[in-house]
Amino acid sequence: MKSVVKLRKGGRSVEKIAVKLAGLSRAQLRGQLLSMRTRFRMDFTAEYLNSLSKDKLRHILLAAHLKAC
Repeated sequence: MKSVVKLRKGGRSVEKIAVKLAGLSRAQLRGQLLSMRTRFRMDFTAEYLNSLSKDKLRHILLAAHLKAC
């Protein structure tokens, strides 16, 4: 039997958020980072985000979602 640790924060599963982000294209990840509304400041330029790998974009977006929960 496979054991999966599910972390919950604000009632949302980290795994569920990560799976959603895994399916996004580079343009979608970048677009979400540029348009995401949060109670904390995220100040990214399009040029900076274009210089990052898809994995780094996904990582930053996951962290932002978790912080916003």
